[in-house]
Amino acid sequence: MESAPLGKAFESSPWPGLISDFISSLHRYQGTYSTDEVMMNNRHFQKKVSLFLLCKRQKEPSVQSHNDGVRWEVSGPLLVQRIQCCPTPTDRLALEGLEAPARLPCFWGKGLAAARQILQCEFPSFRPGCCSRGQHTAELAMVSWKGIYFVVALFLGSFFGSIFMLGPFLPLMFISPAWYRWITDRIVATWLTLPVALLEMVFGAKVVVTGDGFIPGERSVIIMNHRTRMDWMFLWNCLLRYSYLRLEKICLKSSLKSIPGFGWAMQVAAFIFIQRKWEDDKSHFENMLHYFCDIHEPLQLLIFPEGTDLTANTKARSNDFAEKNGLRKYEYVLHPRTTGFTFVVECLREGNNLDAIHDITVAYPQNIPQTEKHLLNGNFPKEIHFHVQRYPIETVPTSKEELQLWCQKRWEEKEERLRRFYEGGKCFDETGQSIIPPCKSELRVLAVKCISLLYWTVFPMGTFALLYLYSFARWYFAAMIIIFVAQQKIFGGLELIELACHQYFKKQQKHDDTKMKKK
Repeated sequence: MESAPLGKAFESSPWPGLISDFISSLHRYQGTYSTDEVMMNNRHFQKKVSLFLLCKRQKEPSVQSHNDGVRWEVSGPLLVQRIQCCPTPTDRLALEGLEAPARLPCFWGKGLAAARQILQCEFPSFRPGCCSRGQHTAELAMVSWKGIYFVVALFLGSFFGSIFMLGPFLPLMFISPAWYRWITDRIVATWLTLPVALLEMVFGAKVVVTGDGFIPGERSVIIMNHRTRMDWMFLWNCLLRYSYLRLEKICLKSSLKSIPGFGWAMQVAAFIFIQRKWEDDKSHFENMLHYFCDIHEPLQLLIFPEGTDLTANTKARSNDFAEKNGLRKYEYVLHPRTTGFTFVVECLREGNNLDAIHDITVAYPQNIPQTEKHLLNGNFPKEIHFHVQRYPIETVPTSKEELQLWCQKRWEEKEERLRRFYEGGKCFDETGQSIIPPCKSELRVLAVKCISLLYWTVFPMGTFALLYLYSFARWYFAAMIIIFVAQQKIFGGLELIELACHQYFKKQQKHDDTKMKKK
């Protein structure tokens, strides 16, 4: 590979200026913060630089070596060092907006330690602060144990809860699907309080809610931007205070229903699992929505019109879509897919099961846990900000075309709102505090979180003791695992069995009504 074309590509890109600004900011912080703290606190770096490139001449032939967990690739006269850095030690951001040859020889750095190494080589005047490598490694190890504790606690609760708390009520769906739904919704809601309690009481997450708020118990569709793959779980922190967790249903990708424990509980909770192909999802969507309308149980359905979370790849696809359709390119959201949204609103409106649409914008001012892996590594959000806008259904357009434009307009507003959030004071409201009075007092919420932590800590230990002491418990345990696995293989999921039972009883009711009319 020749160096000249690559050098021109690099020089014509925006990266040299960004690198210069970044290095200048490091010098400004010199002696005050460690390198780790600079990278975590420098807003310009967080907003503008997800990756920086340093190019220099190198005369040695192509070699590869491993040193301190770092891979070097040297190709001919040119060495391109590519350092992947981020606002926090565990976050990883992708390179965006740099056009370079596809076969780019590069260096992958393992987090901040690698960044310190290169900075000291290229910029001898810079000296890192007091944070030593040993301290940094110990901190990462400690954080990862927090993540393991979080995931294990949720898994054990959902696994044993599905078997010993939800399992005994499964036969009820064959007798009365409506009563089965009423009971299981409340059981599942007890587990939904556990991640809320862990995030806030154990890991110190702060929740800030601004905007319009909720009317407790009302039937609504919740639309939200999909910043991370875990947004749906973080929303429980908001709903615990401002609504009822038992009312929420979520549209999720179908692969999640196969996860032992988590997936079983989601099936019992009648979450709507989709294939992300409208031709395959439409009939299932329609059947589930009609079911919720028939049983007259209040519903708050969470959907993500964007279809997937915000990453470099999904953002690039969204920008391609915008360019082809003459739309504006977004930085903080993806262009929404309006087909599913309009279908849901029309269905629930026809079934007289919709009071309002809640448009929620979620933002994370500090570390952003993009995937489940980040949670496992202990990268929990320090703050979660929700901005809620409530639109009574009477104010929402009725025609399909106008409803699509209405949804697109909400996303334009989200883009501007998030731009002001991340480029400004990192809050939706000037005070930086929640301004919506919750329907539950903080004392009540605290009591719920404490009880949840206590119960879901003791409950798995109790089930272990039960399995150890009694053979009938072991037989029941094995039988329920077989039932959960087999029913999904044969029928596709408990929510489909529940739906089939409801349709059978509904058909029988119509048949009986017809007989009565004839008499």
